[in-house]
Amino acid sequence: MQKLLFIAIGLLFVANVASANTSQARPLTSVAANSFLQMQQDAQKLYVAGVMDGFTYVTYGHHIANHDAVVKCLQSKDINNLTHDVVDWLKQHPAFNEGLSSAVVQAMSSFCA
Repeated sequence: MQKLLFIAIGLLFVANVASANTSQARPLTSVAANSFLQMQQDAQKLYVAGVMDGFTYVTYGHHIANHDAVVKCLQSKDINNLTHDVVDWLKQHPAFNEGLSSAVVQAMSSFCA
């Protein structure tokens, strides 16, 4: 499980660096949506938590103005509920074909607007 978390965080960081340099590039696809949906709930939660940790680290590391608001919003949401929201979002968007971290962030943005 820890290995999956480190891989997810590493891929998220690489995707963010790549997208910062080339705005035309889509996020990397580290885990396919179908694979994520077939994971056990604990593995899904670990992946979502890793993306959230990576996301908040990147916003902190780049001094994004709304970092504190993002962290406060994420802290208001239980990881179980957030994971459920991601699963629901993926089921509602069957044509989704980007990196799974993008789905996590899009699901998060529905309540952290």
